[in-house]
Amino acid sequence: MVDAITFTGNTSLSTATLGAIIDGENTSWRRRWFGLSSGTLTCLDSTSLNEDARRIADYYRVRGYPGTTASATISRRGSDRAQVRFTVAEAAAIRIDSVSIDSVPAEAADVAKLRRKLLGAVADSVLITTTVDSVQRLLRVAGYANAGAPDTATRIDLATRRARVTMTFHPRGVVYFGAVRIAIDSLNRKAALRERDVRALLRFSPGDRYSERKVVASQRELFDLNLYRSVGVVPDSTVPVLARSPRAKDSLPMLVRVVEGERQLTRLGGGWGTNDCFRVQAMHVEQSLLGNGERLQGELRFSKLGVAPPTGGLASLCPTVRDDPYSQKLNYYAGATLNLRGVLGRSLQPEFSLFSERRSQVNAYEQSTEIGAVASIAREIAPQLRITSQYRYTVSSTISDLATACFPFGFCRVEDLPTFLIASPTHSLGFAIVKNPLVPTANPTSGSRWQAEVKIAHADVARRTPLNFARLMAEGALYQPIGSSWVLAVRAQAGYVVAPSNSLTLLPPPERFYSGGQSSVRGFDENSLGPGSYIVTAFDTVAGTPRVGLARAAAGFSRIAPTGGNAMWLGNVELRSRVGLGTDLLTFVLFVDAGRVWNTTDVFTALDAGARVTPGAGLRLQTPIGPFRIDVGYNPYGYEPGAAFFLQTQNSAAGQVGRAICVSAGSVDALTSATTIVSCPATFTPVKGSSVFSHLKIQFSIGNAF
Repeated sequence: MVDAITFTGNTSLSTATLGAIIDGENTSWRRRWFGLSSGTLTCLDSTSLNEDARRIADYYRVRGYPGTTASATISRRGSDRAQVRFTVAEAAAIRIDSVSIDSVPAEAADVAKLRRKLLGAVADSVLITTTVDSVQRLLRVAGYANAGAPDTATRIDLATRRARVTMTFHPRGVVYFGAVRIAIDSLNRKAALRERDVRALLRFSPGDRYSERKVVASQRELFDLNLYRSVGVVPDSTVPVLARSPRAKDSLPMLVRVVEGERQLTRLGGGWGTNDCFRVQAMHVEQSLLGNGERLQGELRFSKLGVAPPTGGLASLCPTVRDDPYSQKLNYYAGATLNLRGVLGRSLQPEFSLFSERRSQVNAYEQSTEIGAVASIAREIAPQLRITSQYRYTVSSTISDLATACFPFGFCRVEDLPTFLIASPTHSLGFAIVKNPLVPTANPTSGSRWQAEVKIAHADVARRTPLNFARLMAEGALYQPIGSSWVLAVRAQAGYVVAPSNSLTLLPPPERFYSGGQSSVRGFDENSLGPGSYIVTAFDTVAGTPRVGLARAAAGFSRIAPTGGNAMWLGNVELRSRVGLGTDLLTFVLFVDAGRVWNTTDVFTALDAGARVTPGAGLRLQTPIGPFRIDVGYNPYGYEPGAAFFLQTQNSAAGQVGRAICVSAGSVDALTSATTIVSCPATFTPVKGSSVFSHLKIQFSIGNAF
């Protein structure tokens, strides 16, 4: 039984790469460790080992290292186990010192850049083939759909270990889109979209220069309607070349074939949960509601059934929530979304939503949105460049004791509470433009992306204090390959809320800026960079009238309750490896993050906009849903001064209310009274540990930071 397979001497190609090309493999750990009869069983075969050694040498030759040799040795472990070691003697690499690339139109590819990429590189057949395939694809994207197979040659001088690479392409003439035929396979007597509506959604028209990118974008546009089970946008093979007129010899007729799915979908569900008691939910979707591709989706959700009236009577089955003051009302969500995508063609994509909800968390809070309405229009003005405008109206409020208002919501100070506890109607009109949006699975190695947002809003804080503000936000990122092993990624971000300086504390929480954490400044905990309050668990009692508490700086704190700010900036630099650590699925990064969040007044804390810079390193494990990452950031700074609060939990039986008691130096908040809410001075500065580990922050996440 083969107990282990190892490689030595392979510095240019990874062990994982070599392990993937040989036939041999380890016996499964279940058999090796526990003697079970499950998993792979690999028996020793010396003939196969010699073939694997030749296979390794051949692969090195293909990858630009001819003359490399490999041999296999066997080390026996007892009577029934053996370890196999492949020893590789790598030959010097063949380097490309001359590159000739001919007949590539300038609008298709940057030939000079391609030459620079290849010159000095190892004469790797995989690299050369990938380059040729990439240029062929670029030719088709640029309109040369009939490009012929290229001629390539690699001439190697073994004496000098140099190679000359020649590539000759045959783009032929530019091809244009010809006549477009629409074929609709419908389950109903009338198709969801008429032919002219499908045609309007295409990213190309007859006479446009052919582009594969436009073909793929058209296919995606039709799929996103959720009307079709399959979408095909392909050259129309039913139109013979000989049947085309001489004028159309450079045109390519297209066939768009769509197969409709079900137009109606209903889902029902229900269950029981410790914190929800009984719950039910229903969703119904109507496709092509008015016969023009509209999509209407309605949702209903109810929870706290059995406890909250009018559905009470089953509280004995839900002991966790039956005495909870925030679970005595029926929780619900009722909403509908009408998507008119496709009705006005591909240039405009309007969507309208209307909803109302109430939700609660046991022993914490109850949040209600009396009414919410959202209307948005999105338009893609160029490939990967989208403009969105949105109007939003909400009337929301929260019922909570003051301890919960402080954490997790961050409303600890007296000036924060009006926007939180009292219904505040808010109108907002926002505009955003995004170029090359980043999705969790994206791992860009070149190019750039950017976005800009502006929101103009009006809020009637607590229905009596008008507040007008404008929220501005901009972000840009650049990705630059460095050789074949590294990518330099850079991001800059800035934001500002324009509002009266005496009303900054009234800004709704979603409109404030927060920073720190896995996708911003990784040397800080989530949202902890910027204004906030400290939650402490220990304090001393100061005698006097009234008796007050004084937090112990040496005892530190348990949590930070961030309150956010109205101004921020952020900068990130990452050096990302493209060569794996043992396997190409595991890579690493080095990074430096910098940023700041602050208020333009001294309402929260006396902070300025000075930079907070945290370097670090991390690992990336590639997965189908995006890279799983572990980052360790180093924070060299001490804690900022802030307000300190002790959270007094609610105890109805003892007549104790939940509240946040100010225990900062200079506080006048009485420990024994909750009749008034007082302002809390920002005079508490926790003591930070002196060890290296106290300055390290570990972050886990899925997807790149930017």
